[in-house]
Formats: sequence, C-alpha cells, structure tokens
Amino acid sequence: MAAAERAALPRFRFDACWDQVTVATLTGRFDQAAAHIGRALAVGPSPHVDAASVCRHLRWALALRRGRPEEAGALLAGLDGGVHPYLHLVRAATALHGGDLASARRHLHDDPAGGQGNGWYAPLQLRLRAQAAAAGGDPGECARLLAVIEPYAGEWAVPGMATVEGPMAYWAALLHAALERWDEAVDGFTAAWRAADRLQARPWSVEARLRLAEALRARGHDGDGTAARALLEEARQESAALGLADPTGQIGRPGSPARRFTFDGTVWTLTYAGRTVRMPDAKGLHDLRALLAQPGVDVPAVRLTGDAPYGSPGNAPGTLTGNAPAALGGQAGKGYRDQLARLEEEITRALHLGDDERAAVLDRERRQVVGELEERVRRSGDAAERARKTVSNRIRAALARLDRSHPELARHLRASISTGANCRYRPVSNLTWQS
Repeated sequence: MAAAERAALPRFRFDACWDQVTVATLTGRFDQAAAHIGRALAVGPSPHVDAASVCRHLRWALALRRGRPEEAGALLAGLDGGVHPYLHLVRAATALHGGDLASARRHLHDDPAGGQGNGWYAPLQLRLRAQAAAAGGDPGECARLLAVIEPYAGEWAVPGMATVEGPMAYWAALLHAALERWDEAVDGFTAAWRAADRLQARPWSVEARLRLAEALRARGHDGDGTAARALLEEARQESAALGLADPTGQIGRPGSPARRFTFDGTVWTLTYAGRTVRMPDAKGLHDLRALLAQPGVDVPAVRLTGDAPYGSPGNAPGTLTGNAPAALGGQAGKGYRDQLARLEEEITRALHLGDDERAAVLDRERRQVVGELEERVRRSGDAAERARKTVSNRIRAALARLDRSHPELARHLRASISTGANCRYRPVSNLTWQS
C-alpha cells in the first residue's frame, strides 16, 4: 500500500485497496475490510475496471462471509450484468447461502457468456455446483463433482475478482458428507480447517469446524460426540469474537440426536448417518429397539416375544435334563431345587436310619418331581425355539423394509445384530441411540 501511495497512480492505489479488502475479509478483519472498500472508492475512477461495481462486489462478498445473506442480496440490486463478469454466479451464491436451492440452480444455468468466461470464474462456479449438489443430495451429481474437485483438494478457490471461496478440501468434504461417506468427510473438513488456520483465515476455520462437528456427530464413532461438542463450543466462541451470525443454525441444532429409533405409537422415526426416515409400525422394529437399548447384552428371544411361560424371561430355557432346575431358572426353578434338595436330604436320613420303605416312597416322589420338571423344561425349550424363529423372521422382515428406505441403517444393523435363542446388538464402536 505504501508503494502504491508513493506512486500516486490511481490504478495502483485502487488495486492495493482491493487486495487489502480481500485479505482482511479472508482473515476475518471485517471492519478493516469495510474501511479499505471506502478508501478504494475514494481513489476515484480506475482506468481498467468499473470501480463502483468492484467495490459493490467486495461489499457483497464481505456480507456473505459475515453470514448476512439478506444484506448481500440487497447489494445485488446495484450490480449490472453488463459490467459484472459473472453476476449469475453471484446471485446463485446468495441464493444458496439464503437456503433457496431452486433459485440457485436456476442462476447456475443462466450463463450469459455461454461458458466462455469460465477461465475467470471457474473456481466459483465449481464450488457453487458442489454446494448445490450437496444441498440437493443427488448421489450421481455429487460423485461427478467429486471427481473434478478432488485433484484440487490442496488448493483454494479464488475466482477472477479476487474473492476467496474457501479451500477446495472443504467443498470435496461437503460432497462426501452428502454421500454419507463420513470418514472421508471428517478427513476433508479436518484438512480444510488446518488449511484455513495456516492462512489465518478465521471465518473459514470456523466454517470447517462446524461442518466437521456435524460429520463427527453423524459418523458416531467412539469419542466423536465429545469431539463434536468441543468443536461446536470453540466455533461458537470464535464466531462471537468475529461478529459472525450464529453458526449453529447452519448445521442443525446442537445436541440433536445423531441416531434415533423412536416410536410415537403410530410411526417410527429412524435417524442414522445423518439421514432420517419414518416407517409404519412393525413388530421387528420393536425387537430392534429393545436390542439397541442394551448393546452387548444377550436378550433371550422369549423375552422379545413375551412367550416365557416358565421361569424368568431373563433366562433362556434350556433342555439339559441332568441340570433341569438350573435350566428352568427363576422362581419356578428355585422351587424345584428346594423341593429336590429336601427330598434328597430326607432320603439320606431314612437310609441312615435303616427305613428302606420310607426311602423308597421318597425316591418315587423325587422321580415324579424330576419327571414333571423335565416336561416343563421340554415345553419351555419348544417355546424358546418358537420364539427364536419368530424374532428372527420379524427382524429379517424389518431389515428388508429398511433396505428400501434407509439402506445405510439396514447394513449397520445386519453387521451388528445376531439372532437366535439369544439376540444381541454388538456394534463395532460404542453408539448411543435415542429410543
């Protein structure tokens, strides 16, 4: 700037102010950026650009970076499509930041230059296409754009009018997140965060951390929730220091559950990997919810069906004749154990006293009790087998329906749930479900 002042040439002075606006906006020194725009206007007409149009564009970029899409939209009214080289993209960016995907798509297809000016504004166009594809969630479009963007993941998007549109790693990660590739999204947003910190680009650092927190919550690995909460708190504090709009509104309410398996009496709401679906009631979904509530715990099928006529429903009935009281379990099993123990004691006493007749009567009673017990265990075993088949079929049917509505959740449950006489949910990492 000092050299431009010494040269006393309007062009150099204007370009120096322009560069300072760009750097100040990038690093979050927003008041300085606004002051530099004022100084650029004070230079007067520039011989090589429309100074008023450039300064309005810089104000627009500043408003958008501060999280003020309404203010940015108001500034567009003064921009002339005949002077501005890519007004359609500026309008698309404003619409996207304001949540108007339909308008953004319309502007993205409205290229007055017919693509001839892409060399100047290709970085902005590419990042906007990525942002729109991620917002729309079209897997094919997201995959196509990833193939174009990923070779530039180590670079920054800087279109012709010297606004900075973020690290390309951020836009690639946004597409990975839209495709629910959470490991890649976490890696990409982390890379974008580090790249922003290296340039002291604090607004982009905040944005990358916000998205990283969202990806961590959606991925749900052990420790991801804690890391996401820490990132959100850091971003909230730095956003306040920078004067950014409330960041948490950009990615959903903090603390909103990453995984839900809830039933309101009529409809199930299932959330996993950042995606929510609603399904009609089915018994298999009740079985799944019971298992998700007790990760790592064996749950007898008879407990899930409620078909446990003998003993405690917490113990799967067995068919071990030699250990029938233990196999029956619960209060019924304890009653038989106590009765048999009493009979054994009395038989021993009768034999010790030489009362063979009484010993024989007691032995017949003991055999009768054992026979009754074995029959009850056999019937319990039949109930356990019926419950095993019923629960397995119910869960299999529920997963088949999930294949159509939420395949990611279906894959996770198939990999984590085992069925049989005892059923268990054993995820690879420690996951918490709202149920």
